[in-house]
Amino acid sequence: MIEICGACVRYSDRMEPCDAGLKCPACGHVAPFVRRPVFFLSGASGVGKSTAAHVLFEKHTEYMTMECDILWGPHFNTPEDDYAAFRDTWLRLAANFAQYGKSSLLCGCITPEQVKKRWRSRYFSAAHYIAITVSDEELLRRMRRRGFEEAHMRSSMEFNRWIREHGEEHGMVVLDATYLTAEETAEKVHAWIMGLLYRPGAQRRGGCPTLAGISLREIPATVGLGKAAWPGSCGAG
Repeated sequence: MIEICGACVRYSDRMEPCDAGLKCPACGHVAPFVRRPVFFLSGASGVGKSTAAHVLFEKHTEYMTMECDILWGPHFNTPEDDYAAFRDTWLRLAANFAQYGKSSLLCGCITPEQVKKRWRSRYFSAAHYIAITVSDEELLRRMRRRGFEEAHMRSSMEFNRWIREHGEEHGMVVLDATYLTAEETAEKVHAWIMGLLYRPGAQRRGGCPTLAGISLREIPATVGLGKAAWPGSCGAG
């Protein structure tokens, strides 16, 4: 609903957030609009992010936990544009959820750069990213147990290593869950979210709190891609 103007009734995917609300580019009407932070739970296929998300979905109602794969389809499989339509769809949904007073936790294989380049990322007061990783050996064991195809295993291993080596410089909090249960992983993610939602100063740079080695410092919004940008594809999973 937020992209249909209440005055001229035109649709636009370029609504402009402003201090007073959301401005229609066609007629200039400004509608009330709430900008809330949005959270992303990322990680390679097989690391346990969906299982952790399921625990969060069942136990915590302070935010909306959504598994992005529920909307995945062949028409969204566009690695050439970083899965633009898929990312836009979820950002649009999360922005609508925010109007009911709740932030969203979106779970999927995602990098901050895929979000930052989307216009709808402007609909949020901040975007925060946490990525689950496990050791190579543990990931391989899990993927073999689930019957992953060879190509899928290679891609997941590469993305998992990239997160471990470069995730933090790209604005992700990296959580090593090699020796954690799904419940323990979920509770660490929950504590991280609650810290950012409700603790004043949790997003300030310097002297920031940590949680079991997870930094809660604010990551600058303009993290450079550099040579370490993820070279592969990560849409669903």
